[in-house]
Amino acid sequence: MNTFLLALSLITPPHHKVKITTISGLQDEYQLTEVARQYMIPPIIMWVIAFKESGVYGNNLARGPGVVVVVRDSLGDSVGYKRICREIGRMQIAPCIVKDGVIVPQSWAWLSHHCTHQNLYSYYHNIRCGAAILHYRKVKLVTWNAVIMRYNGVGTMAQKYRKNAKQIIGDIILRMIERQSHDSLLVESSK
Repeated sequence: MNTFLLALSLITPPHHKVKITTISGLQDEYQLTEVARQYMIPPIIMWVIAFKESGVYGNNLARGPGVVVVVRDSLGDSVGYKRICREIGRMQIAPCIVKDGVIVPQSWAWLSHHCTHQNLYSYYHNIRCGAAILHYRKVKLVTWNAVIMRYNGVGTMAQKYRKNAKQIIGDIILRMIERQSHDSLLVESSK
């Protein structure tokens, strides 16, 4: 079994198992492709980022892990943990960042009206905001290699993210080749 498909089956909750017949393996491939083209992004880049950020199914319910902070009582003793600044939606857009140990609000609203904090909760706006960010970073960083890595931050985690994204891109390209070969055989056999 293809490693990509095996991985998808391992991360897909059993009650959501449906046969997905798109090249990317994503339920919302068509919507992501349309938006990618509007923002001059290769659809395969949009597919991979969406998959890496929130999985196979195209909903806007995904929430990232965010930043974990220790909750303390009045004496300074730890009484638990709280997640704050959680990434939002299909493209997992962070509403804040941690800078020098301080949580700082981050807004992409200057880039597009799709990126206002409230709009990030809408699938329609979230994927368009993600595409606007990808396009902006492509202009700034020049290569898609750098853009993919930067989507997940900086440092070793971002490098691992890019490496895994490249593996997924390879799997998708192989599926494209296999489908094209299969389609060619069907055309030849119908003659």
